Amino acid sequence: DKCVQELKSLLDIAPGNVKALLMMASIHETKGRDGEAVKYFQRAGDTGKTEGYLGMATYRLRKKEQDKALSVLDEAIKKNPNEGSLFELKGKTLVAQKKFTEAIKTFEELEKINAQAGLSYLVNTYLLMDKAGKALEKVRSASKRNPERLDLAAEMSRIYLRTGKRQDAIDNANQIIRNKPEASVGYMTLAMIYK
Repeated sequence: DKCVQELKSLLDIAPGNVKALLMMASIHETKGRDGEAVKYFQRAGDTGKTEGYLGMATYRLRKKEQDKALSVLDEAIKKNPNEGSLFELKGKTLVAQKKFTEAIKTFEELEKINAQAGLSYLVNTYLLMDKAGKALEKVRSASKRNPERLDLAAEMSRIYLRTGKRQDAIDNANQIIRNKPEASVGYMTLAMIYK
């Protein structure tokens, strides 16, 4: 296969080329050669680059090997502790395993790196845990720190609505409109509630 030959030639010259390693792994995986795929995913991870670790972890997830994926992500996080994508995938994997407490800790770490993404995952995880109060508390706290972020106020309405507090959701949306009548967020939030 010419594609494989070209990638091998590239890897002879640049053995640490993560994109080439991942492409080679992907080719082997699609052809059902899992043993070869794993070797290339492992080589990609051994480069220490986030892409390589993510490639190996997502491969493990596709193979329904969540614990192996988490192991890969833990190793990656030790080497790249400021890479939000690693925390994101780890947290999502933990949620899929219903390990919510561990997922919350992971998303709290993500929040330190990427406040918006971390908050979003935290809120949704708390809602999955039927802890709407904690979700609301996180959003209120973020809203107090960032009062200009109307999306946070809209998120409060979403949480109210999800927990059956329709009137609180409406009151909150109307408050957004009163505070910022020129912004579409309040109107869109109200429309979503009435939908």
